Amino acid sequence: LRATTAARAITTCAGANPDLVVVEAGLSDGTGEPAPAPALALARALRTAGGLAAAAPILLVTTDAPARDLRLAALGAGVWDVLVLPCDPALLVARLAAWTQGKRAADRAARAALLEPRGDLYSPRGLVRRAVELGAEAGRHGLPLACVRLRVEPVELAGPRLVDRASSTARELPEAPRADA
Repeated sequence: LRATTAARAITTCAGANPDLVVVEAGLSDGTGEPAPAPALALARALRTAGGLAAAAPILLVTTDAPARDLRLAALGAGVWDVLVLPCDPALLVARLAAWTQGKRAADRAARAALLEPRGDLYSPRGLVRRAVELGAEAGRHGLPLACVRLRVEPVELAGPRLVDRASSTARELPEAPRADA
């Protein structure tokens, strides 16, 4: 994938889940901001916009030997490394292979996770596993097991209408018989 502007790079990365992103230090954003500020702003935006996985390396490439301040600023912006071109091709290929292998392993781990990335909801895989666990526990202890099916409808996310709708929905739910009653 290739993007010629920072805005397009952010959009492209959000939809593609790339294994690696290479940003040219001399990137221009059209505002006259001197390099490498636009490149560092892009790296920061890729990390904070949520479209790029945390395990995806961002590499900053330059043709000049970078000063210590540039390297520190790049690392602070979410760049994994600053590469000076030209470089040893065999070393570059080995580094890229190691980084992408790590990224792909992180992707596999995320797909196998039992919780969503935010960590507060079960993933579909996690939900199935938890349902099986609860069913097994109920069976072992001779306990009743209930199942609730919810249908999510789009509603506005703020304001009194949401509160009113939630209250009326809760009143409509029938009281479930209790086993201990």
